[in-house]
Order: sequence, then C-alpha cells, then structure tokens
Amino acid sequence: MQFLESGKHVGDWIEQTRLEVKRLEREIGQLKSGQVSIDALIASAPKITVGEQTGFAVIAAVDVAEHSVLSDLSDKIKNKIGSGVIVLLGKTPDTVPLTVTVTKNLTGALHAGKLLAGIAEVLGGRGGGRPDFAQGAGKNPAAIEKALAAARALMAHVTN
Repeated sequence: MQFLESGKHVGDWIEQTRLEVKRLEREIGQLKSGQVSIDALIASAPKITVGEQTGFAVIAAVDVAEHSVLSDLSDKIKNKIGSGVIVLLGKTPDTVPLTVTVTKNLTGALHAGKLLAGIAEVLGGRGGGRPDFAQGAGKNPAAIEKALAAARALMAHVTN
C-alpha cells in the first residue's frame, strides 16, 4: 500500500483524494456548461414586460444533470440579458434538476421560489429559494415538455 510505505496517514490520503475529486467535478461541470449555446437560448427567448420593466424569458431544458452547472449557466445567461427570468431544467434518467433565476429589477413583481414551485409540481417534485434564485428537482423526466409549457404559461400569466 503506497500511502503506508510513504508514511502518509490514511486520513490525509482520503482528504487529498476527496479534494481532487471535487476539483475534477467542478472542471467537468464547467466543460458541460460550455457546451450549451447561451446565445442560442437568448435568441429564442421571448421578450417580456413586467410592470414598467422589460426583459427576456429564457426557458429551456439542457443536457446537464448537476444543480451547480445549471446555476452557473443561469448566472452566465443573467449577465448577458441583464433583465428577465431564466428557467432551466436539466436532464437525467431519474430526476429533473431545475433552477429559476429572476433578475433583481423584477423581484418586486416575481418570486423565483414561487415560480419554481409551480414548475416542479408538474414534474412531481419540489424546491424553493429566494426571490431572485430557486432550485429544486422533479421525479418525472417524462414530464419535461409539460413543465416547459407550464413555465411558459406562468410567464404569460405574470407578464403584460
């Protein structure tokens, strides 16, 4: 056993290995988020008006399984659009991770946690969060298209 011969303690070796795995997971997540075309998502997003504010409603399912990657992707979209709502659903065989982001200028009228609750319900799941960001998961990947339709309907209902 290499770690015994080198004088390292098992605990140190485990901690180093855990940190390396975490670093590699972050790197994989960054690579996955780079595969999604942010510009294409924004180009297909309808413009919305909430009170006096305008923005975009970016609603999409993406081939991403991790909440951290969805969150990173949502932040990148938010920084590009400046104003709007971003609803991202991930795809896995067993669950549907989802995030909802509302830009600060719209949080007086829209609450990410409440929007997410309505979408997660369609997926047989739940979640919650702050007015500007919420995350959750659904248990029914077969309902992704229905959840996207529900998100679009929610946006149509709350916008002018």
